[in-house]
Amino acid sequence: MAHVLLPTDLSDNALNAAVYAVRLFGGEGNRFTVLNTYVVSQGTTIDMWDASDMIVRGFREGLD
Repeated sequence: MAHVLLPTDLSDNALNAAVYAVRLFGGEGNRFTVLNTYVVSQGTTIDMWDASDMIVRGFREGLD
């Protein structure tokens, strides 16, 4: 039994790599973990709007 980490940036290439990994290892008896991370830079001025909610929402929609 393998535990396979599937890092993704939600791009088509990342999806192709994930599909390849599932085909390579097979779904039976193996565990797959999808990992998506992001870093939200902190603005230095009050005039900058916070895009972190928008980024999180976009990643969640991409994972769905």
